[in-house]
Amino acid sequence: MRAYRSFLAAGFLIAVAVSPALITAQEPVQNFELSLLPPIQIRGEDSAIRILRLGLYNKNVSVKGLDAGIVNRNTGGESKGLQWGLVGYVEGDFLSWQNNLLANITRQEFNGFQGPSIYNVLDQGGPCRSDSSTGRGTSRASNSGS
Repeated sequence: MRAYRSFLAAGFLIAVAVSPALITAQEPVQNFELSLLPPIQIRGEDSAIRILRLGLYNKNVSVKGLDAGIVNRNTGGESKGLQWGLVGYVEGDFLSWQNNLLANITRQEFNGFQGPSIYNVLDQGGPCRSDSSTGRGTSRASNSGS
Protein backbone atom coordinates (compact mmCIF):
# COMPACT_ATOMS: atom_id res chain seq x y z
CA MET A 1 0.00 0.00 0.00
CA ARG A 2 2.86 2.37 0.81
CA ALA A 3 4.52 1.68 -2.52
CA TYR A 4 1.23 2.40 -4.31
CA ARG A 5 0.84 5.75 -2.54
CA SER A 6 4.44 6.67 -3.33
CA PHE A 7 3.87 5.74 -6.96
CA LEU A 8 0.75 7.93 -7.20
CA ALA A 9 2.52 10.80 -5.44
CA ALA A 10 5.45 10.57 -7.86
CA GLY A 11 3.06 10.57 -10.85
CA PHE A 12 1.27 13.62 -9.47
CA LEU A 13 4.52 15.51 -8.91
CA ILE A 14 5.72 14.74 -12.42
CA ALA A 15 2.40 15.88 -13.88
CA VAL A 16 2.54 19.13 -11.88
CA ALA A 17 6.16 19.76 -12.86
CA VAL A 18 5.61 19.43 -16.60
CA SER A 19 2.08 20.83 -16.92
CA PRO A 20 2.79 24.59 -17.14
CA ALA A 21 5.00 24.09 -20.20
CA LEU A 22 2.34 22.02 -21.97
CA ILE A 23 -0.60 24.44 -22.02
CA THR A 24 -1.87 25.85 -25.32
CA ALA A 25 -2.90 29.50 -25.43
CA GLN A 26 -6.12 28.91 -27.42
CA GLU A 27 -8.26 27.54 -24.60
CA PRO A 28 -9.32 29.24 -21.34
CA VAL A 29 -6.90 27.64 -18.88
CA GLN A 30 -7.73 26.90 -15.25
CA ASN A 31 -5.45 25.29 -12.66
CA PHE A 32 -8.06 23.22 -10.84
CA GLU A 33 -11.44 21.59 -11.50
CA LEU A 34 -13.85 20.02 -9.04
CA SER A 35 -17.09 18.54 -10.34
CA LEU A 36 -20.03 16.30 -9.55
CA LEU A 37 -21.24 16.11 -13.16
CA PRO A 38 -21.68 18.66 -15.94
CA PRO A 39 -22.91 21.34 -15.47
CA ILE A 40 -22.37 21.08 -11.68
CA GLN A 41 -18.66 21.91 -11.77
CA ILE A 42 -16.44 24.85 -10.85
CA ARG A 43 -15.13 25.54 -14.37
CA GLY A 44 -16.95 25.54 -17.69
CA GLU A 45 -16.88 22.55 -20.04
CA ASP A 46 -14.92 24.66 -22.56
CA SER A 47 -11.99 25.14 -20.13
CA ALA A 48 -8.62 23.45 -20.32
CA ILE A 49 -7.45 22.26 -16.91
CA ARG A 50 -3.85 22.09 -15.78
CA ILE A 51 -2.46 20.56 -12.62
CA LEU A 52 -5.55 18.83 -11.09
CA ARG A 53 -9.10 17.72 -11.98
CA LEU A 54 -11.22 15.77 -9.46
CA GLY A 55 -14.84 14.67 -9.58
CA LEU A 56 -17.43 12.00 -10.20
CA TYR A 57 -18.02 12.84 -13.88
CA ASN A 58 -15.40 15.22 -15.27
CA LYS A 59 -15.87 16.97 -18.64
CA ASN A 60 -13.51 19.61 -20.00
CA VAL A 61 -11.62 20.29 -23.22
CA SER A 62 -8.31 18.88 -21.98
CA VAL A 63 -6.29 18.15 -18.86
CA LYS A 64 -2.56 18.52 -18.34
CA GLY A 65 -1.68 17.05 -14.97
CA LEU A 66 -3.58 14.65 -12.73
CA ASP A 67 -7.08 13.70 -13.90
CA ALA A 68 -8.94 11.61 -11.30
CA GLY A 69 -12.61 10.67 -11.17
CA ILE A 70 -15.19 7.98 -11.85
CA VAL A 71 -15.65 9.10 -15.49
CA ASN A 72 -13.03 11.37 -17.07
CA ARG A 73 -13.96 12.91 -20.43
CA ASN A 74 -11.80 15.26 -22.49
CA THR A 75 -13.66 16.75 -25.45
CA GLY A 76 -10.73 17.85 -27.60
CA GLY A 77 -7.32 19.40 -27.58
CA GLU A 78 -4.29 17.60 -26.25
CA SER A 79 -4.26 15.97 -22.81
CA LYS A 80 -1.06 15.06 -20.98
CA GLY A 81 -0.39 13.51 -17.60
CA LEU A 82 -1.99 10.79 -15.50
CA GLN A 83 -5.64 9.87 -16.01
CA TRP A 84 -7.02 7.62 -13.28
CA GLY A 85 -10.56 6.36 -12.61
CA LEU A 86 -13.12 3.85 -13.90
CA VAL A 87 -13.66 5.18 -17.45
CA GLY A 88 -11.38 7.51 -19.40
CA TYR A 89 -12.63 8.95 -22.71
CA VAL A 90 -10.33 11.31 -24.63
CA GLU A 91 -11.68 12.75 -27.90
CA GLY A 92 -8.38 14.48 -28.72
CA ASP A 93 -4.72 13.45 -28.41
CA PHE A 94 -3.30 11.89 -25.26
CA LEU A 95 0.29 11.72 -24.02
CA SER A 96 1.42 9.87 -20.88
CA TRP A 97 -0.47 7.36 -18.72
CA GLN A 98 -4.15 6.42 -19.05
CA ASN A 99 -5.03 4.06 -16.20
CA ASN A 100 -8.77 3.42 -15.84
CA LEU A 101 -10.25 0.22 -14.44
CA LEU A 102 -13.10 -0.37 -16.92
CA ALA A 103 -12.17 1.48 -20.12
CA ASN A 104 -9.36 3.52 -21.67
CA ILE A 105 -10.55 5.21 -24.88
CA THR A 106 -8.56 7.67 -26.99
CA ARG A 107 -10.02 8.89 -30.31
CA GLN A 108 -6.93 10.56 -31.74
CA GLU A 109 -3.18 10.04 -31.41
CA PHE A 110 -1.98 8.23 -28.30
CA ASN A 111 1.60 8.12 -27.00
CA GLY A 112 2.36 6.54 -23.66
CA PHE A 113 0.95 3.77 -21.51
CA GLN A 114 -2.59 2.43 -21.18
CA GLY A 115 -2.92 0.49 -17.96
CA PRO A 116 -4.74 -2.81 -17.83
CA SER A 117 -8.49 -2.41 -18.12
CA ILE A 118 -11.42 -4.41 -19.45
CA TYR A 119 -11.67 -2.31 -22.64
CA ASN A 120 -8.86 -0.39 -24.37
CA VAL A 121 -9.49 1.47 -27.65
CA LEU A 122 -7.42 3.74 -29.85
CA ASP A 123 -9.49 4.88 -32.84
CA GLN A 124 -6.60 5.72 -35.13
CA GLY A 125 -5.04 2.34 -34.44
CA GLY A 126 -8.26 0.34 -33.98
CA PRO A 127 -9.08 -1.77 -30.93
CA CYS A 128 -6.00 -2.40 -28.85
CA ARG A 129 -4.46 -5.80 -28.44
CA SER A 130 -2.98 -6.93 -25.17
CA ASP A 131 0.80 -6.69 -25.03
CA SER A 132 1.71 -7.96 -21.61
CA SER A 133 5.42 -8.20 -22.49
CA THR A 134 5.99 -4.44 -22.61
CA GLY A 135 2.86 -2.69 -21.28
CA ARG A 136 3.91 0.54 -22.93
CA GLY A 137 4.43 2.09 -26.31
CA THR A 138 5.07 5.15 -28.37
CA SER A 139 2.77 4.58 -31.31
CA ARG A 140 -0.94 5.18 -31.82
CA ALA A 141 -1.80 1.52 -31.28
CA SER A 142 0.35 0.53 -28.34
CA ASN A 143 -0.94 -0.35 -24.89
CA SER A 144 -1.30 -3.00 -22.27
CA GLY A 145 -4.72 -4.46 -21.59
CA SER A 146 -6.40 -7.57 -20.31
